[in-house]
Amino acid sequence: MNKSKTRCHEQIDMLCKELGISEPQYQANTSIKELESIIDKLEEQLPDEGANSDLDVELPIQQSSDDEHKQAPTSKPSSEMSAESDIDRQSIQVRALKTFRCRVDNERVDVLKSKLKTLPQTVANDAIRAGVAVKVP
Repeated sequence: MNKSKTRCHEQIDMLCKELGISEPQYQANTSIKELESIIDKLEEQLPDEGANSDLDVELPIQQSSDDEHKQAPTSKPSSEMSAESDIDRQSIQVRALKTFRCRVDNERVDVLKSKLKTLPQTVANDAIRAGVAVKVP
């Protein structure tokens, strides 16, 4: 399988996951043209969230929900554990170097180039590491 076909498969899988579709949308012998058509149809099903034509980068960033932060009992004192939870809930203001999309509390958020946006710390740090945003002092 060539790289274009693999990328199409990955994009279709990502769109299906986002849309909650569990049925297979393609087969191994589906042509690239057919795969691109499937992608177009799936993208049409996405909720419209404004000016997506300006989107430069879509980051696979999602803020962890509180359920994901639940841990097995540890030997840490509860004061240390609550301090860690507070850090996860802190926000950081960033300036977008490129327009990008991220996820915050299971909602897609578009951050436009050159605009300031306050994001949860984990999301902001991922955007900074990806090189699409810088922290505003």
